[in-house]
Formats: sequence, C-alpha cells, structure tokens
Amino acid sequence: MVSGLRRGDSHRSSRGGASHPTLRLLRPRGLTGARVRMRRRPLHVVVPGSTRTAVVTPDGEVVVEPVVVAVDRESRPRLFGTEAVSAASRDSRLELVIPYTQTGVGIRHLAAAHLDWLITSVGGRRGLAGVAVPSTPRSVPEQWADVTSIMAVPALVVSRAAVASNGLGFEAGSALMLIDWQEVGVEVSVMSEDGLILAEHCGRSSVRLVAETARSLLGRLDPDLELAIRGDAVYLIVERFDTTWVGPLAARLGVAVEVVDDPLGLLHAGVQADAALIEHCLAANDVRVRRPAYPRLGRSRTNGAHRLTRPNPTPSH
Repeated sequence: MVSGLRRGDSHRSSRGGASHPTLRLLRPRGLTGARVRMRRRPLHVVVPGSTRTAVVTPDGEVVVEPVVVAVDRESRPRLFGTEAVSAASRDSRLELVIPYTQTGVGIRHLAAAHLDWLITSVGGRRGLAGVAVPSTPRSVPEQWADVTSIMAVPALVVSRAAVASNGLGFEAGSALMLIDWQEVGVEVSVMSEDGLILAEHCGRSSVRLVAETARSLLGRLDPDLELAIRGDAVYLIVERFDTTWVGPLAARLGVAVEVVDDPLGLLHAGVQADAALIEHCLAANDVRVRRPAYPRLGRSRTNGAHRLTRPNPTPSH
C-alpha cells in the first residue's frame, strides 16, 4: 500500500518551544507543489459537508462551495453554491434549498445535481469521483449510494475512515484508531486489515466525551487489536486543532496521540492510493458518464466555484 504521509519530527512552535511529547504532526506526502500522476480519467475526491462541500482535484487543488441550490417555482435546480446565493438575493422567483448535510441527504435529486455541478465545474465531464462520507450514522453511506446512482458523473461512495487509513499507510496485520473531527461532531473508528470494525459518532467535541467513546471502543476490541493500537498511537484528524487537547486526550486514553492537520490532503492521498480499485469498481458496475436521472438543470452563466490552491502547509499553534 502506498504510504500517504511522512512520519516526521515532533512539531515545534514558531517560537522555538518543544511540543507536547505525545504530539507528532503528520503531513501528506507529495501533494503540495507536485502534480499527482494523471490516469486515463481524472479522479476527484468529494467531501460533503453540512455548510460547504470540498472537491480535491488529482493535482491537489481544492474547490469549496456552499451546500445550497437555487430552485425555480417548479422546484427545478437553476444555480448552485455561491452563485445561487447571489442570484437568490436579487431574484424573488428563486428559492434557496439545502439538499444535504454531512449526516444525511434531504433531497436526493438536488444533492446529485449539486455534486454533478461541482465536479464538472472543476474537471469537466470526463472526471470520476470518490465521495468520502462518514460511517456513522449507518444510514449515511446508503443515502449517498442512492445519490451517486442518479448522478451524471461516475462516482463511488467511500468511507472516510477507510480512505484516511489508506492515506496513513495502513499495513496488513495492524489496527488503527482514528478520531475524525468533522464539520458536525467527531467520528471515532477502528480499522483493521478486514476493514471497518467499530465506529461511533460524538455529537459534541469535548475531550471527555471523545476519550470516553474511544475507551469504550478499545474495550470492545479483540485483545490483540487493542494491543496493536496501544503500541502505536491514536490518530486525531482535524483541520484546526488546539494543542491543549492532546495532553488530556492522551492521558485519558493512555495512548500517544498523533495529529493530522490536513484532512483533505489525507483523504486525497487515500483515494489516489486506491484509484485503480475505484476505477475497477466503477467499470465492473458499468458506471459511465450518462444523462442525469433528475430534472434538467437551468443554464448557469459561470460555474461560480471558489478555488483554493493548496498552500505549503504550516504548523498550527
């Protein structure tokens, strides 16, 4: 398996002080300033959120758009994202709709239309997509599978936990505990070579609650798997982290905590590592570019996408 991260030195602050001894900052390898090798069809990573959704292109460019669709009086989708918000403020005939959140899909055809628009505005109609979603609640992957089944862009639903473990360079015979700080709450999961073993969602992101959830999962594991995790580390995946979290969390768990502060880079690395498998799954299911199975879209004057070029990562303080 391709390792997606560089396990490097302990993080030090810009003021020269040493970090907490349990904290090692992990960085995605080869995603900043270097183009990922393009396959026959570009594979994008889609990370749905509750207020905004991100797409990471094969070369690491990030595109972020609000989760909103402007519909007309016949409930047909007309505009999306930033452009939808702007247009609806000027045109009373348009209504803004939020078709999905990170933890569920409300309006299936509008969710599909929003993702189709976002992916094609970034990479055209030749792209493929891996849609990285939480494992909890259990209904979430099923709902997103229903969405991808009517999309025009070939897309496959993948587990955030599985993709993140790929990005971390998961090795056969080992086990990983991931604490994925998402837009809505925190997902604590355990991965083994057989896949996802356990996962629970914490609605509130407090040290005490997250630690209690993680300890509960550790206590339900086979002793060998628990020993493997305790002999390695717990991986905290969070975009903006407070270093004061690390010490108390490590103390409550009795396990070292390693921080990944670039979740999109991690998911990107994990999806690209499994790109051949994703393409094979889409080909085996005969998924190809097709006419969308939802009402025809209105014409958009511009794609309105907000593009962010991934900067060289710098340590958070």
